[in-house]
Amino acid sequence: MTNNSVLITGGAKRIGRSTALFLASKNYDVAISYNKSANEARDLKSQIESEYGTKCLIYQCDISKKDSCLKLIKDVLTDLPDLNLLINNASIFNKSDPIEDFDDEYENNMAVHVRAPLVLGTEFAKNINSKNDTQGNIINMLDKNISRNSTQFFYYLLSKKTLDNLTKMLAMKLSPNIRVNAIAFGSVMSASLQRTLKDNAELRANIESRTPLQRIAAPSALADAAQFLASEASSFMTGEIVTVDGGRTLLDSVSVPAH
Repeated sequence: MTNNSVLITGGAKRIGRSTALFLASKNYDVAISYNKSANEARDLKSQIESEYGTKCLIYQCDISKKDSCLKLIKDVLTDLPDLNLLINNASIFNKSDPIEDFDDEYENNMAVHVRAPLVLGTEFAKNINSKNDTQGNIINMLDKNISRNSTQFFYYLLSKKTLDNLTKMLAMKLSPNIRVNAIAFGSVMSASLQRTLKDNAELRANIESRTPLQRIAAPSALADAAQFLASEASSFMTGEIVTVDGGRTLLDSVSVPAH
């Protein structure tokens, strides 16, 4: 048994849920934030506590609001004062155009993907440093498309590119007590994508054909990457971006299919 504990933002569904279950199976006490997914959060709490016997604490939080982020991290640190892992997973994903959608989409994406990780990360760091703990760890969730400059999701990608830079800057600023790394992922078989592909074999074949490994990742693949970045195996890594995309970025600079 360990005394490790993690806060996962947006942890009630999809990638966050899979990561929470994985880390709970490794004896982590888990805190998750959710916005509107109360039922899913309660179900996850019940599953973790019954299957793994570790704590699972859930917190409603609109991560786009600074005050809500500050309250979240304060409440989590009160309940889990030895918190040593923060996973900034909460995300929004909408099409946007820089000419048509500046105000709302810019503000929302920057708030969720940049300001929230910064606020939570710095408050997390204050707690780690106050105890002279040398085992702090932050993992940010990126997107493999940060290497691109053309997209229909303009403000989503802009904010994820900014989070990429924030990851590296915080890795410098928060060392040596805290490591900061990120996971850049490609197509993941979420419940919504599974529904989309159920009756669309052509779309599935198209996605797989543009991935050298010829398949779509299960959410557990990202949980595995998070576990690696949280483990002793990565103890000498900081400021790194681990890409989990089946080799998709290898094709971004060429125009031929994978096979």
